[in-house]
Amino acid sequence: MAANGDPDIHVNWRDGYMRHEERVLILGAAGRDYHTFNTLFRGGGPRASDTVVGFTHAQIPHIASARYPAALAGPKYPEGLPIWPEAEVDDVIREQGVTQAILAYRQAKRIAPSSPALRHFDISYSEVMALAARVRSAGAAVVMLPWHAGMLRSAKPVVAVTATRTGCGKSQVRSCQT
Repeated sequence: MAANGDPDIHVNWRDGYMRHEERVLILGAAGRDYHTFNTLFRGGGPRASDTVVGFTHAQIPHIASARYPAALAGPKYPEGLPIWPEAEVDDVIREQGVTQAILAYRQAKRIAPSSPALRHFDISYSEVMALAARVRSAGAAVVMLPWHAGMLRSAKPVVAVTATRTGCGKSQVRSCQT
């Protein structure tokens, strides 16, 4: 119990305990958000009672008002999941009863350990904080997952295909099996 009487909120994405059933909205840019859903929630989430209500996107034109396909969403979501424009995040949180909004953007890193400058990622620090303030004022908790939360383990060597920004052409790369 916290000093102010509120229950402590523990989010452990590996062990999967939280304070209650969560209604989750995943905010992103059609990349890490889908990966977060597939690795952490597709099979039921940290708890089977958790429900993802959908996604919001800000950067990809013509993707808002679409749906994440049912074939990828899994049996818990037979109609897929809605995708809303991020500009509507306040209304979505209220209308859908969202309790947690996961910010699933690529995370910033320092250019050098002693440098105050950050590399450019999906959104800037000030945009993250403005979005977090909107989420909190609409009544949901803000969750920023650690880098390892959706990490995949492999027994084989791994090659990473990366790009500096969303939309740089990573999806055109095909894998070859030998």
